[in-house]
Parts: sequence; structure tokens; C-alpha cells
Amino acid sequence: MKTQHLIFSLLLCGLTATAQESAGFDFSDEDVAADAQFAKQQEQQAFIGNATKYEAAAHESYAIVVNSIAGCCNQLRGHKDLVDCSNYPDADTLHKEALANLLANYPFDISSGQFTEGVLSRVMLSKAKPNMTGDQVTRIEHMITRAETMMQWFTGPFRLACAIHNHDFQKEVQRVARFIEYTKTDEFKSADVAYRALIMYFDSNDVPNRAMTAQRSFGYNQQQAYVFYNYFHNRISDQEREKWLNFVLMGRSIRYRYDGPVLNLSNEITLSTGKPVYWYIDIHGTKPRMAATELASKLSSYINTFQRWNPQRLNDVKDWGKRAFDQLHDAISHATFNKLDELAGETLVKEDIDFKEAVQKAIPNGLQALMEKEDLLMGLPDYLADNTKYVDNCKYESKTSLRARVLKRIEMANRILDNIASEAAKIVPAHHPSRHRD
Repeated sequence: MKTQHLIFSLLLCGLTATAQESAGFDFSDEDVAADAQFAKQQEQQAFIGNATKYEAAAHESYAIVVNSIAGCCNQLRGHKDLVDCSNYPDADTLHKEALANLLANYPFDISSGQFTEGVLSRVMLSKAKPNMTGDQVTRIEHMITRAETMMQWFTGPFRLACAIHNHDFQKEVQRVARFIEYTKTDEFKSADVAYRALIMYFDSNDVPNRAMTAQRSFGYNQQQAYVFYNYFHNRISDQEREKWLNFVLMGRSIRYRYDGPVLNLSNEITLSTGKPVYWYIDIHGTKPRMAATELASKLSSYINTFQRWNPQRLNDVKDWGKRAFDQLHDAISHATFNKLDELAGETLVKEDIDFKEAVQKAIPNGLQALMEKEDLLMGLPDYLADNTKYVDNCKYESKTSLRARVLKRIEMANRILDNIASEAAKIVPAHHPSRHRD
């Protein structure tokens, strides 16, 4: 029994020691990286010594580089609906992701324009040449030249073009697209016309002429003084003044009809659009407000856009689009881009079909997608000028707001009313019954 217990204890100690020894093997990141680097070197050495494997790997790498870049450009077309484009990755993000994946597998020196490792590296090819036939070298150099040229363009001028198409740029594109969609609605169109008509009306002599007609009508007929006191009595109430102001400025209010002295004036004024003025403007006390109508609500929303889309903002949007366009133009006119077009005309290996497809279809599609956004921003001011009254209306509002114009006419009509009251007091005796009531 003692012997068995001793053996069991020894076995238990041995197992514990073994477990502790196993737990002691801890590989660092440096060790893992070193092993990976060693494995890569072994693989490359195997390629250098085997021309068939080298060429096969070159074909595969060439195809991956070309199709990765083509795929990135095709992705740029993934958000044709610019009204909702911020839900999709922007060009800057897409390019960064594609480039990071390429560089992780095919290290490339941007300054020299060459691959630094792998079968597409000219340094590695020079080591493998002694084991290759002349035709093999020609095909591999053919593929390297094309892959290099595409990477030179992708990491250089095209990178700069995509960089400006970042998330902020794409958000602005979406805002502009939504604003343009708003300008196409009946809501916008009716308010766009109504705003101009209201500006023209309150800037015209129509309101002063109505006020002066009222004053002259009173002056030509002293009986009007008694009519005046029979309606306003000894003190003009706030409501009576409010009714008068609405009557002189617009003929009536949306809330009530004026029932005082008419003084040769009509009780409804229409704009050049055929709509009554009081459908848009209402006067509370002595201050202008938007009337409680659907048309006035639409006009209020329209006027609010002046704050967001003012002349300075429109110019800034245009300039932003122009900067992006100039950068894209540089990418299209760059020597590497022209070289890509030249190289696409030569076919030596089957992967050249992918190269030609990328240069003649995928890349142009990507460029077109970027250009559409730039055109949208650059063309916004001209679009508004050609299709709406918005730009001029915005300038009117920034110079003197519609509210300020109405307020100016209210102040004038108020003075006329006070003048009439003052003249009426000279005519109607103080003991007249109409002057004994407020």
C-alpha cells in the first residue's frame, strides 16, 4: 500500500511538472513575425529556383492587383442616388481600404513606383532570370510594367482625387442633391414665385397709395371725421388698429374682415400671382407674421432655406466642387493615366483582358461617378439661377428681409391713422356722443 501511494505521488508530480513546462512556451509577436518572414523568404527562394512556379505566381499577382483596383473604381458607382449617398462609403474610404489590402500583400514603394517584394518585384525577378527562358522573362516583365503603372496612378494622382471626396464632401453632395429635389416640388415653386410677388408688392407704391387715398378721402369730406369717430370712438383700441393696418396693407386679414371706414379703398388686394396678400401675411398688433394658411407655411419654410443656402454658402459649395474637379482633372491628364491607355492596347497574356477592362471600363466608371458629384456642387448656383428665382430672392432677403419691408409699411400706415385721428379731433366737437366712448 505504501508502495502504491509512493508511485501515485511520483506520477502526480510528473504530470504537474509536464503541465508547467508546457505552459512556459509563450511566443511573442516578434517571434511570430520572424517565422512569417522566414516562411516568406523560403517561398520566394522556391519561386526563384522554379521558373514555372514563378511565372504562375506572377500571373496570379498581376490579376489580383488589376482586379483590386478595378473593383475599387466600380464600387464608386455604388451610390447613384445622391439624395441618399451618405449611407454608402465615400471614395476616400474605399480607396484607403483597397490600397491597404494591396500594400499588405504586394508591398509597393510610391516614391520609386516599384514593388519591393514578391514576384512583381524587379529585384526578385533579377535573381530568378538565370533560371528562366527569354519568353518567360518577357511575359513577366510585361505584367510587372502594367501592374506598376496601375499602382503608380492609383497611389498618386488618383489617391489625391479620392482624398478630397471624403465623408464631409459626400455629406455636402447629399445636402445639395436634397436641396435640388426640394426646388422641384410644388411647395418650393409656389413659394419661390410668391416671395418675389410679395417683395414687389411691398416695395411698390401700392401700400403708400392706399394710405394716402384714405387720408385724402378723409380730408376731402369732413363727414368722414364723424364716420371715423363712430367706428373708432374716442380711443383707437389695439384690435381696431390691427384691423386698420391689415385693411390698408392687404385689404383684410385671414382672421377677420375690416368693417370700418372704407375711404374709397377695396377690401382685398391680390398679388401678381393672383393670390390674395392676406393668405401669406397677417399683422398681430403692429408686427407682421405669417398667416395661418398652408401657403404661408410653405413660404415660411422657403424663407428658412435662405439661412442655410445663402449666397456665401452657394459660392463655397461651388468652390469645393471646383477644387475636386481640378484634382480629378489632374488624375485624368497625368502621364501615368495616359500610359495606362497606351498599355491597354497591347495583349500578351490572358490577364491583359482584365487590364483592358479596368482601364477602359472600370476606371472611367469610377471617374464618372466622382465627376457627377463635382458637377452637382459646381453647378448649383447656375441651376438655381436658370430654374428658380431663388438666388435673387435670397439677395433680397439678405439686403432687406420681407418682414422688414412689411414692418416699414406698417409704420407708415400707423402714422397715417394717427394723422387722420388728429385731423378728426379738430372737426368733431369734444361734446359729440361718439367722443364720449372708447
